[in-house]
Amino acid sequence: MPNPLLDIASAALSLIAGDTRRRLVSYLNRWGYTDTLLRYLEAWLAEQPASVTLREGRARVLVEIGRGDEALAILAEIDAERPTSVTRRQLRLRALMAAGRYADLDLALDALAEDPAQELGAWLLRGDALRAQDRLDEAADQYRAVASRDPSGLAAVRRLAELALQQNDPEAARGQIDALMLRPDFAPGIADLQILLRAAELAEDHTAAEPLRAQLADHESSERAGLLGELGMRFERAKADLPDLPEPPPPAAPLLPDEAYRALRDSFGLQEFRPNQARVIHNVLSGVRTMAVMPTGAGKSLTYQLPAMLLPQATVVVSPLIALMKDQLDGMSDAVRERSTLINSTLSTRELTTRLRAIAAGEYKLVYIAPERLRQRAFLHALKRCGVSLFVVDEVHCLSLWGLSFRPDYLFIGQALDELGRPPLLALTATASQETQAEVAQVLGESEAVLASVYRPNLYFQVLRASSRDEKQQALVRLCREIEGPIIVYARARQACEELAEVLRRAGVSADHYHAQVADRTAAQERFMRGATRVLVATVAFGMGIDKADIRAIIHYNLPQSVEAYYQEAGRAGRDGHPARCVLLYAASDKARLTTWLQEEAITRDQLRALYKALRQQMRGAYDVVDLERVQRTLPGDDDTLVRVGLSMLERVGLLRRHFDIPETASLSLTDAPPPEPEAERVASLAGLEPGLWQEVNLLQLAEQVGWPPADLEGAMLRWHDAGYLRYRGGPRQVLIELLSAPPDVAARIDTLLADYQERQIQRVDAVAAYARASECRHRSIAAHFGQRLARC
Repeated sequence: MPNPLLDIASAALSLIAGDTRRRLVSYLNRWGYTDTLLRYLEAWLAEQPASVTLREGRARVLVEIGRGDEALAILAEIDAERPTSVTRRQLRLRALMAAGRYADLDLALDALAEDPAQELGAWLLRGDALRAQDRLDEAADQYRAVASRDPSGLAAVRRLAELALQQNDPEAARGQIDALMLRPDFAPGIADLQILLRAAELAEDHTAAEPLRAQLADHESSERAGLLGELGMRFERAKADLPDLPEPPPPAAPLLPDEAYRALRDSFGLQEFRPNQARVIHNVLSGVRTMAVMPTGAGKSLTYQLPAMLLPQATVVVSPLIALMKDQLDGMSDAVRERSTLINSTLSTRELTTRLRAIAAGEYKLVYIAPERLRQRAFLHALKRCGVSLFVVDEVHCLSLWGLSFRPDYLFIGQALDELGRPPLLALTATASQETQAEVAQVLGESEAVLASVYRPNLYFQVLRASSRDEKQQALVRLCREIEGPIIVYARARQACEELAEVLRRAGVSADHYHAQVADRTAAQERFMRGATRVLVATVAFGMGIDKADIRAIIHYNLPQSVEAYYQEAGRAGRDGHPARCVLLYAASDKARLTTWLQEEAITRDQLRALYKALRQQMRGAYDVVDLERVQRTLPGDDDTLVRVGLSMLERVGLLRRHFDIPETASLSLTDAPPPEPEAERVASLAGLEPGLWQEVNLLQLAEQVGWPPADLEGAMLRWHDAGYLRYRGGPRQVLIELLSAPPDVAARIDTLLADYQERQIQRVDAVAAYARASECRHRSIAAHFGQRLARC
């Protein structure tokens, strides 16, 4: 059966980018389709000749097929344009090997081995070079030295297995992989199965070979199917000779139970559902895991608030902003608000305890929480006691590391769902590209997608070009004078907000400014909400969660950071369904300005190194609690974004693991009840507990004595508290970090991560600049970006 991934049409190929492109490249490389991969890379390079990622990718394939001199030429070109990265340096070493330049390679490896962080990687490469020269015994010595220095590593053991195959010793190759399989946390990957298959074929062991072939075929088939599903919509868009068709009519709304229609009228004061609401609610009431992508104003909140009133247990809603939670509660009817609560950092300890007890008692139907609460086992324990009928993730795009709204705590949602027993899930967002949808599925699991059209007929999208700053300001004044009703003007810099508001006031326009440094932001917001101020010039943070339906225009003074950001911000206009304008003011220099600004804001390798050093200095062992505010104060710039996002980056490259937040100390008291689990009595004895006496215990020290991870110890304490064996009161919670052994290729991992992020930034800027320069219908441009097709305007 032909493999469609090996013959993608050029029109469709040009639409593949970001995560999808990287997964396709990995698939083709992993399964040996190097000719196809080289052809695709050259096609992408024809469109993006300056892309460092694509040029490095082409060099990597050339190395694989033995064309090392060509790869070295490509790498030299890149090095002449920008500083050499660790990834590129290692690729150059492999290119030297592929070109047979072993003397140059030896000199480079000697220099590399002088860096302690690169030493093991240099040894592995030297072993590979010795293998390439058929100096197999010397290669084996190199690999064994690495395995001795890094006993938990996999690379050296796999190399020894490959070396055994090269020496026609299939049993020794099997022995190496079998030794890996004895490790408690090891699961054989594709590379291990491929080694075992080659060993079985070399030994002519057909009984062992057949199931291995079947496993590998299943792996490839599954990966191929996932990619084809991800690419399906893009392939449809790439069919050049399709006529322009109107959007297909939406599927008929499913029939809901009578109580849903009664709740719609009685609790929410509405007579009918909007498009797609009934379908999402039907899925929720049926227990179907769902991801709904619905534009601003489409009524996302009703899709979980109404089911919450009908489901038997609590509905938990994860929301990224306190303002969003507050506005949701303020906008509810009394009947719904009485059964709803929120849990966030504004609550006092007493109020938090009261609400947690009420949640555990089942008094609330709807519970809004900030994502960081999910890292607290005591909170999840309270939720488990009351039961969760539905788990809602609002603004789910916040879990994308590559997104502009990334919230690291969103990445922990998958683990929290496991802790809660995987209740039915509803993920919601107004904007999600194909790549973001795939990332959501990776973190939260597969779900049925309900994708509403991005087309909002009451919005008029427009781009006005300006040749100078003065011309831009004149256009802004003219727009604010001619458009009646409330207007939000978005500017990137705080100073620009203040200056533009002053320009508008001098022109007779009622205007105010809003940004993070405004002393009384609440007053500025309230003046705008009640109409005392008609135009608010603000940074883009303003507007998320602001329930003002009659905004008549959103004007972007600067180029937005992405098409997704622009659509979400512009979508705050006209939520009442009446006509509204979305205007982007664009000058030819805006793209370069945005690119420079993003480069200045990007996290660097030096910043990650400084963050890692600050964490290590504060920690007293492999496990320890960390004060992130104290870490932040030790870093240049005192930047909380660096700490939050940088911590996730360090976790992704394998340097550390962040666990459930725990209290460093807890108060414990033993009762007369029998131990509910065999380990309970041993733990109580090690803690020195006595019946009826309260004792303060250091949980980190006790976990070390018991031999358990600290977060698991707290989980056991909560269970034993419920069983009546002991009384448990946790102290203030802190961030729990586990330092991991640095992988031999950690520097290359960091380089790859940062390069990927930079590449995505470039792609986003290119896309939004292309939107600004395009002459076609704006609605069609936006729809095409999200994989949808609209009829001609």
